[in-house]
Amino acid sequence: MEALGVGVLGGEGGPAVGYGRQVRGLGGVEGGEERVAVQGAAGGVSPDQDLAVYRVAQESLTNVARHAHAGTAQVELEEEDGAVVLRVSDDGVGIPALHAGATDGGVGGMRERALLAGGRLHVRALPERGTEVRLDLWPSP
Repeated sequence: MEALGVGVLGGEGGPAVGYGRQVRGLGGVEGGEERVAVQGAAGGVSPDQDLAVYRVAQESLTNVARHAHAGTAQVELEEEDGAVVLRVSDDGVGIPALHAGATDGGVGGMRERALLAGGRLHVRALPERGTEVRLDLWPSP
């Protein structure tokens, strides 16, 4: 499923262009299947927050390609209880607990970017198999 629309990552010539290429170019997903769902028109975020969403999605997909040994990856962007929520999940081997709480490296960089944008990042191994990265951002008033 692929739907890239106007919203946090959208707009003509905006970050959605690079975001779509990043997702479609995910060569590290075993079997090459990629599923992308960008839901809702998550507006009201600042340019810095927009960039944070893009960069967290990019780093998450890079991690899927490098480490997950996944068959599928899914990206969702939606509004939830007044927050813009980005979820990147895969069906790979799952992130070790040691790395999920990391404050350095790729996960640490995503966590810092989330904090600087006024949000928070959660990284967890999924119960069955895989990893989920979730970014919650609250639009600026």
